[in-house]
Amino acid sequence: MIMFMFMLLMLLSSTSAHKGRPQRHTIVQPSELRPVEAIANLPELTSRNIADFIGNIDGTEESDEAALRFLATYGLVPNERECPECLNGKMSLVKDNALPLHFVWRCSSCKTSNIITKKMIRENTFFQEQKLSVQKIVHIAADWVESPGRNNERTASLHGVTTSTIVNLNKLFRQLTEQWFERQIEKNSNFLLGGPGKIVEIDESHMYKAKYNRGHMLRRKSIWIFGMTERHTNKVAMFRVKQRDAATLLPIIRAHVKPGSMIVSDGWAAYGGIRTLQRAFTHRWVNHKVNFVDPSDRRVHTQSIEATWGAFKRELKAKYGVPEDQLDGYMSTYMFRRYFGRKKLLNHLLIEMKYYKKEDDSPAEGSSKDADKIILLQPIFFFFVF
Repeated sequence: MIMFMFMLLMLLSSTSAHKGRPQRHTIVQPSELRPVEAIANLPELTSRNIADFIGNIDGTEESDEAALRFLATYGLVPNERECPECLNGKMSLVKDNALPLHFVWRCSSCKTSNIITKKMIRENTFFQEQKLSVQKIVHIAADWVESPGRNNERTASLHGVTTSTIVNLNKLFRQLTEQWFERQIEKNSNFLLGGPGKIVEIDESHMYKAKYNRGHMLRRKSIWIFGMTERHTNKVAMFRVKQRDAATLLPIIRAHVKPGSMIVSDGWAAYGGIRTLQRAFTHRWVNHKVNFVDPSDRRVHTQSIEATWGAFKRELKAKYGVPEDQLDGYMSTYMFRRYFGRKKLLNHLLIEMKYYKKEDDSPAEGSSKDADKIILLQPIFFFFVF
């Protein structure tokens, strides 16, 4: 009897204590949730104001609570968790100062059965495998979009981390732009350049070309990119191609240039069949051995697409060269910056963190899966020299 009374008192005490601590099943209220794309509608996020949204990098509870609420509001971390071990529904948000963001998900139902079921806040998110705080990662991301020319050693010193940490994070950021790229392709699968009264410039560019046809670059794999630019709008479609022959290039032109367009190219032989595509194309070409602008029709030049190649290659050169297997990452990063006119880049990078997939679940940089896919580039402004 005494033992029974003791157990009853313990149960009542436990129940009373449990009632005194209301369980928290969500990070923010469901009414506060926003689609991740709404981040694009926020003011431009920069290294100067990002602390207003995710807290400082001081590691205080107040800062981590701000970061937690921001991430949950826009779906960068789950706002709630279902217990994977039992059928009793939602897990509870429990304080744990030893963990990143000072919270962990725990199942109360499992706990009553002496089973500990926990899930980390950052599990299955972009931030999962990162040792740095969320605030530190986002500040480094802000630095990446704001200072693309800064070297890794200088960036590491500024943020108090190792150079290898910066190298790995930069690779992840490039992977995010590749992912953005893939999503743009999916959303714009019927994207077409040109149309009646519009001019589309086309050209191919050789990557890793040996200067003066000598040196170690001769041993590198030859990589060709085929590009098309819609003049005045400066929308660009780029394709990584294995061959530059008519069998490769003409189907791309047919698929992605609107009927009635005026197509301008150089004198590459593969373009000779454009008029046979039965798409009402007008094909004009400029002989670069004679001039760069046709004196009889000054619309006939390829300076827009040539300027695109030049700008991209200058960025690669500023990196002291880029390994072939990383070319796609740098290409997509270049496109990402250009597409958004270098505005709200951090906003859009955060959006991509929502859709992040581990590298082993998605094509690696330089994968053949990226061949013959369209890349979209919004307005770029060029200076034309006539």
